[in-house]
Amino acid sequence: MGKNPKRKGGNFEAEIARHLSEWWEPGRSDIFWKTQNSGARATVRKIGGRDTAGQHGDICASDPIGAPLLKAFTFSVKRGYNQASVQDLLDIEPGAKRREWETWIHEIRYSAKCAESQYWAIITKRDRRKCLFVAPYKFFRRMGGEELATVYFGSLCLGVQTFSWFLSFEPSEICELVE
Repeated sequence: MGKNPKRKGGNFEAEIARHLSEWWEPGRSDIFWKTQNSGARATVRKIGGRDTAGQHGDICASDPIGAPLLKAFTFSVKRGYNQASVQDLLDIEPGAKRREWETWIHEIRYSAKCAESQYWAIITKRDRRKCLFVAPYKFFRRMGGEELATVYFGSLCLGVQTFSWFLSFEPSEICELVE
């Protein structure tokens, strides 16, 4: 039997939550955690006209001190999609079937809007590759524009950098972004 992709994704969400927690407050690993059902509960409730506080995207604050980060960002966390590449946004033919990246961007933009976050980000890692951080280019511009790549997808301009680059900022610098 092969590995269960749901477990792989859930484990990666937990790993990212721990990294964010330790970055947010050194010595703590419990500030952020995986949302209920990877944010699906909040999405389903929103469709029904009901809000679900703090459960949008894949990462939530299990301690209120983490709430400012989630006002700045709603996160989508993806692991193990080895055939999916950000390049899929560049070379897709018009009218072709929607690919993973298109779906991820559509979903996280909706989640961020529902959560009323300033930005959204996709944190993704393919097997034996670096962990990437993808967000709207305006975030990179505000942080100094040090993106590894800039990708244009329709009317969206995205920046791509490593997740460790994101963690190189002080949490206070990220909180200052919230307007």
